[in-house]
Amino acid sequence: MDVSDIIQTGLLAIGILTLIFYILQYRRNNQKASLDDEMATLSQAFRVDELYHPKYVHTAISYPNRISSETFMIDDSLSVFDSFYEYVRSAARLIPDSELTHREMIVLYNNFAENLVHRDRLDMTFQILYSCVHGIISTIGFNSDKKKRLSRVQNTITSKQLICYYFNQIQYFDRQRIYNKYIREELFEYEFFKKMFESEPYRQIQNQIPLSVEQLFYKQEIK
Repeated sequence: MDVSDIIQTGLLAIGILTLIFYILQYRRNNQKASLDDEMATLSQAFRVDELYHPKYVHTAISYPNRISSETFMIDDSLSVFDSFYEYVRSAARLIPDSELTHREMIVLYNNFAENLVHRDRLDMTFQILYSCVHGIISTIGFNSDKKKRLSRVQNTITSKQLICYYFNQIQYFDRQRIYNKYIREELFEYEFFKKMFESEPYRQIQNQIPLSVEQLFYKQEIK
């Protein structure tokens, strides 16, 4: 191979690498634009959930039987997600020396969700959220890039919104064990709930959440 052949081979290699670079850059830009659109849709979905009035069928909802025979009074001035958090926190305060059971966590979510006038809106919001998360995880690329994009999603959602989604996933996992196994594994592998577990709102109820339930979605150390 003479010098001209070496030069041509080198130029060809440079050309191929440049093409690959631009293809990857193009895909990355498209993914960013797509994520921006999905984030806008997600933010709108969370806002829409607060526009419907009345929000609730009843202003008082019951606790799981073991916790209390009293009812929880919903503050309609709060967001749906803040109200759900207050409901869970009030239940936790009623059993300061014990934990909620897995079943009681499901009952708390169902009691609250079934009392929503527009539960379909909440279900749709969480479906949009998961579609956004799954779309990021399932794309071809480096895990570090995926985690950065997931971080953007996490940063647009409040801790109390994530706590509600966490209870939703616990309930859904119990109802759809086979299908939800793959969803749960994605959320676990990419530590989607990590920031929620470290948040102050979650710390206020953490002592009443069983470690076994936490470990379904996040690699937790012993408390």
